[in-house]
Amino acid sequence: MLALDCRELWQITFDARFSGGSRLTGAVSIAECLQLCTAATDCLAADYNSVSVECRLHTSRADLTQTVTAPGYRQYLLVRRCDVGQ
Repeated sequence: MLALDCRELWQITFDARFSGGSRLTGAVSIAECLQLCTAATDCLAADYNSVSVECRLHTSRADLTQTVTAPGYRQYLLVRRCDVGQ
């Protein structure tokens, strides 16, 4: 059982993104991007670019096999997920 104050744990890599993923654009902040990933039970990672305000969500392990150098991006790999109700 996870503690009540459980927080998701992310491994962050700067100036990189995973290949593939579902691209979201518009007024999405980094907090919203990560929240969208944690809300989707199949999301494994997210990439975010604050300049282009772009969020990419990754649900396939195949996406995580290749990292692309991408200045301005931050790559977030979900290491620990906190399930609601635990």
